[in-house]
Amino acid sequence: MPLLRQTSLLLAAAALATILAACASTDSRIRDNQSTFDQLPPPVQQQIRAGQVGLGFTPQMVQMALGGSRPQIHPHQRRG
Repeated sequence: MPLLRQTSLLLAAAALATILAACASTDSRIRDNQSTFDQLPPPVQQQIRAGQVGLGFTPQMVQMALGGSRPQIHPHQRRG
């Protein structure tokens, strides 16, 4: 198999794995907040499933769509 074709297949597989991982985590966040998600209008549910946020989204809706923030430690906060 030519090197270019192998590289293309490898990149396609990596992209697919990334997409599937993102979908799985969005689905798990929705399941964790199922009662809230079920009360949202269908267009908003579609946005959340697609990992998109819109004006007026609550923090919980943003968390379902994008996930939570990771704590960041700034250099001046480190203790050593």
